[in-house]
Amino acid sequence: MPHPDNAPRLIDLEGLALSDIAALPPEMLLDLQTTALAETARVKRLRDRLEAGIAQRYEAAVAAERAAQGKT
Repeated sequence: MPHPDNAPRLIDLEGLALSDIAALPPEMLLDLQTTALAETARVKRLRDRLEAGIAQRYEAAVAAERAAQGKT
């Protein structure tokens, strides 16, 4: 079901009182919850990529440091 153009977006929740959020129609709450879950998954994927990039960048330096310390 489409929502009005002035329906709150996920980012708008920061400025809303909990009572205002609680007063939203159930369909809108479900849509916001679904959006929040999708955004959480997207941010996790981005963080995983960032962490992998950082690991790749410093992999050789870490291996050299471990070798210098006699660790395998």
